Amino acid sequence: LQKNPNLKLVITSRASDPMYVKRAVSLGDSIRFLGHVDDDCLNALYRSAAVVWFSSRYEGFGMPALEAMACGATVVASDNAAIPEVTGGAAILVHPAKPDDHVESLDTIYRNDALRGQYAALGVKRAQHFTWMNSALRMKTLLESVA
Repeated sequence: LQKNPNLKLVITSRASDPMYVKRAVSLGDSIRFLGHVDDDCLNALYRSAAVVWFSSRYEGFGMPALEAMACGATVVASDNAAIPEVTGGAAILVHPAKPDDHVESLDTIYRNDALRGQYAALGVKRAQHFTWMNSALRMKTLLESVA
């Protein structure tokens, strides 16, 4: 926010740590802490975001990154757990313990329209691999191979 004062940071989650919420709110008008939002609101936020930042330290699958990519958002995410496999080169990945690298990646993607567009297109294409139909067909093939 210091590099881009007109930028708005919107935080959605069911964060239960009151200290996290207090710190986020204390950053001023540039921060919007929405808490839990319904699917329609989340989709609208993804579609209107300049970049979606998914800095998870512990993640099972990486569904938020995949959902954001499916909505056409450019994603900057942590390079841990299943996130690299799920995003498949369609997101900028940064080590979760390197906050300066996250800031630099976010700033770079925010300032570079062409790069942001490139990652958005890659993300939409990558997300198509994870449709319900594709998942069902893969499961069917797997089950047929062991039968």
